[in-house]
Amino acid sequence: AIFDIKHMEELSEEGKHLAMSLYRPLETPDGLLRFKLFHINSPVSLSDALPMLENMGLKVDEEHPSSIARADVPRVWLHDFSMSYQGDWQIELDQIKQKYQDNFALVWQGDVENDGFNRLVLRAELDWREIVVLRAYSRYMRQAGTLFSSEYVERALSFNHDITALLIKLFHARFDPEKQKNSAQQCDKLVGMIETALDEVESLDEDRILRYFLSLILATLRTNHYQLLDNGQPKSYVSFKFDPAKVPDLPAPRPM
Repeated sequence: AIFDIKHMEELSEEGKHLAMSLYRPLETPDGLLRFKLFHINSPVSLSDALPMLENMGLKVDEEHPSSIARADVPRVWLHDFSMSYQGDWQIELDQIKQKYQDNFALVWQGDVENDGFNRLVLRAELDWREIVVLRAYSRYMRQAGTLFSSEYVERALSFNHDITALLIKLFHARFDPEKQKNSAQQCDKLVGMIETALDEVESLDEDRILRYFLSLILATLRTNHYQLLDNGQPKSYVSFKFDPAKVPDLPAPRPM
């Protein structure tokens, strides 16, 4: 209750309208999580919230709403969701809690797309900006005329989450200014790990999709991903410059 009160005290009509908490109650078995949403003045629309939660890889089993009256300040609506997940992966709550909440908040605000790429928060422990990188590469592949739908690409990355996490590590190793020292050696090591893992992918289509991502990361010359605005916030768009000679053999004509 103390944590709930703290979240409710953060809300005001002039400022923050939504607060949240992803948690696992004591003695809860693996495969189950709880998620609380706190919203000021009015209840959260379930038709809005459920697709966001399910696109982030969780099945909503139950929802318990409560209306809390506060002295001299607006009422708060609390929605407590019971959610489950399945698969050969474990959720380390300490590792993904803040990433999950940040991603949900940005989807809620309309600043991040509400799609299946968001499953990578739980599956690959990626943050929202890392997912934007993969979403952007996917859009380039789509513009280039690949036959794979966005939904199929999302599933391929999610099912092969270990490889997806390595792809993002390779992206950071190549372009993060803070990781430039010995980056060539680290990149070679990561490429070797990715190629070894790709040999174990059973689906030919998924193998092809993942190799497209690998090739595009290696064909990228530079990116604005690490540039920040004067206020310290990331830019609202991501850009890549490609080496035309290294872009994979995608259908022609390819976008520049």
